[in-house]
Amino acid sequence: MALEYKYVCPKCGAPTNYSSERQGLCIECYLKKHRAKIDRDIKIKIDVCIGCGRVRYGKDWFLPSFENLATIIKKQLKKTVLRPYDIQIEDMDRRTLTELRDLKKIFIPIKISVTNRDTIIRHVEIDINKAFCSICSKKQSGRYYESVIHLRFQKEMQDNLIDVINRFVEEKLYRSETLEIIDVKKEGGKGVVVRLSSKKLARNFLGYLGQRFSLIILKKYTEPITLESGSHGKKQISVEKYIIRLMR
Repeated sequence: MALEYKYVCPKCGAPTNYSSERQGLCIECYLKKHRAKIDRDIKIKIDVCIGCGRVRYGKDWFLPSFENLATIIKKQLKKTVLRPYDIQIEDMDRRTLTELRDLKKIFIPIKISVTNRDTIIRHVEIDINKAFCSICSKKQSGRYYESVIHLRFQKEMQDNLIDVINRFVEEKLYRSETLEIIDVKKEGGKGVVVRLSSKKLARNFLGYLGQRFSLIILKKYTEPITLESGSHGKKQISVEKYIIRLMR
C-alpha cells in the first residue's frame, strides 16, 4: 500500500502547499505572524461633495467613477499598514457609486497580494465625510453661474411669468441629481434677470418658457469669467448670456 505524503504547516499542522515566500507556513499562520502589517479592521476616510457627488483627493475633486474611486482608495490605503503590499480593488456596485453622498460609510472588498502567488480578500471600511466641492460651494453662495438670461415682457405678463418660473423650480430644480441654483431678480418694471448655475439647466429653462410663451432671442453672446480651481489655480469658464423678448 503506497503512502501519500502531504506537506503540512510546521506551525499548525494544516495541509498546505509549500511556499518559501511564506517561510513554509500556511497562509493563515503567515498572516498571524504578520498581523501588524495586515490589519483585519482597515478603515479610511474620503470626502464626497453633497452637491454633485464628486470625490476629493488632495485639493481636486473627481467624478465618482469606479476608476477614479479605486485610484483614490488605493492611494489612501498606501498611507496605512498595507503600504508594502500590492492591492487590487474588487468591483464595486454601480449603484453605490451614484449614492455615495447619501451614505455614511461603505465596505468594499480588496485583494491583497501576500506573496507572488497568494492573495487574500479583506473588506475596507470607508467613512464618508460630506463636504462641498469648490464649484458647489460657489453655487450655494450664489457666486457661480454659467448662464444669465435677461427677459423682457409686457408689464401685465409679470405675475404669470413669476408663476411659470416658480413651477419650473418645483418641477425641475428640486428633482435635479446635482446641486443647481436659480437666482431671479426684477430688472426695472418690464424685465427680469435669471442667473442659472449650469448651461444645461438654462437650456431646459428656455425650453420650458418656450412651451408657454413666444420667445424672441434679441441677443446671445458669451463672456469669460475666472474661478479658483483647487490645485490647478485659476480656471476660466464661459458664461452664456441671453436677451429675450417674451410675447403671449
